[in-house]
Amino acid sequence: MCIRDRQISCDQHGTRSVQKIAELATDQNVLELFVSSICDSVVELVKDNNGNHVIQKCLHDLRPADKQFIYDAVIEHCVEIATHKHGCCVIQRCLDQANRKQKEELVNVIAVSYTNLRAHETPEHLVCRLLLEKKK
Repeated sequence: MCIRDRQISCDQHGTRSVQKIAELATDQNVLELFVSSICDSVVELVKDNNGNHVIQKCLHDLRPADKQFIYDAVIEHCVEIATHKHGCCVIQRCLDQANRKQKEELVNVIAVSYTNLRAHETPEHLVCRLLLEKKK
């Protein structure tokens, strides 16, 4: 794996290969290399039509500690991600796949960001409604 994994993740065909790596990587060295190749691009991948599937696959298949980099990025860029059509889906997957600590941190950020999220609510991105329903 190399730094180009971010570019491959955004490619229509490459995204499937990168998702397969996330699914099958069990060796800790391979996982660390994989995570290091995409960890600085989480927001970009989340907002990409193909890249968001890589992030969702990581949320589904990686252990909580190995996917913490996703939660860190989502928490840091909550409003930007939550107000994007693919980002909203990723946040829902984050809530679905989180351990207790990750879920608490994310829900707290969503609650603090409520006003900003509410301001971005549109018919296409019913962000707050979806997020707040998940929070219950």
